[in-house]
Amino acid sequence: MTDYIQIADYLTKGLETDIDKARAIYIWIAHNIKYDLTQINSGKCYDSDQEIINEVLNERQGVCQHYSELFLAMSKSVGLESHLISGYTRDIFGNIADLSHAWNGIRIDSN
Repeated sequence: MTDYIQIADYLTKGLETDIDKARAIYIWIAHNIKYDLTQINSGKCYDSDQEIINEVLNERQGVCQHYSELFLAMSKSVGLESHLISGYTRDIFGNIADLSHAWNGIRIDSN
């Protein structure tokens, strides 16, 4: 099964709460997608979000952008309010890191 909508539907079938649905999707991604260190500095460009999602599902690996795009698509497909956040992190010294980063925000029980 490589269609993110089918996977999300299967994972959340019978789940009622937003937190249970988000948790099921998060755990599936964490257990099934490997972090690909070779892509960190690759500079690879994509034509669409769907291209990123297809790649991560086919390859079962990716970087933060892949994880975030997949979580966003899966969570929205089951009715969750989710957002992709792009930005930068800080290094161990508190300086803004050179590499960009992506993560998700999600509304759980009106929060």
